[in-house]
Amino acid sequence: MDSGTDSTSYFLGLLKINKCNCIEILEFAEHICNDTLKQSALDYIVDPKNFEIIMGRNLDIIDMSPSLLLEILGNDATSIQSDSSLNEERLFQIGWTYIHTKTDEEFATFLPKLLKAVHLPLVSGEFLSNLTRKVHGCEDAMELIERAKFQKIAIASFIDTSEKPEIDENT
Repeated sequence: MDSGTDSTSYFLGLLKINKCNCIEILEFAEHICNDTLKQSALDYIVDPKNFEIIMGRNLDIIDMSPSLLLEILGNDATSIQSDSSLNEERLFQIGWTYIHTKTDEEFATFLPKLLKAVHLPLVSGEFLSNLTRKVHGCEDAMELIERAKFQKIAIASFIDTSEKPEIDENT
C-alpha cells in the first residue's frame, strides 16, 4: 500500500460525512479518484432528507465543478418531492441558479448538459413553455426541449390507450 492510499484510508476512518462537509468531500474524492468515498458523499447528498438543505445553500454549489453538479442532478436516486414533475423542476432550478453564476460561454456549454441531466418529459407542460422562453436562442437547448415535449405527448397518448377498457367481442 502506498502512502497516498494509506492517507486516504486514514482520512476515511476519521471522516463523518455531514451536511456541512459533503460537497467538499465529494470534490476531494473526485480529485483523488477515490470511488468509494465519492459514492458515499453522493449517496449522502442525494438522500431526500439531505438534498434540499445541501443544494439550497447556493454558496456551496457555485464553486462546484459542472460535472459533479450534473452527476448529482442527473442521479436517479435524487428525490426532493414525491411528485416527479415538481422534483425535476426543482432540480432544474438548482442548475439554473448555478448556471447564472457562469460566463456566457460556460452558460451555453452547461445548459444543454443540464437539460439532459433533468428528466424533462416529467416536468409540467407549463414549465416546458416557460423554459422555452428562457432559453430562446440556444439552439441545442431548444432541440432538447422540443424533444421533451414530443416525448411528453407520446407518453400521454400511450397512457390514454393503455387505460381504455378491453371490449369483449363475445357480448
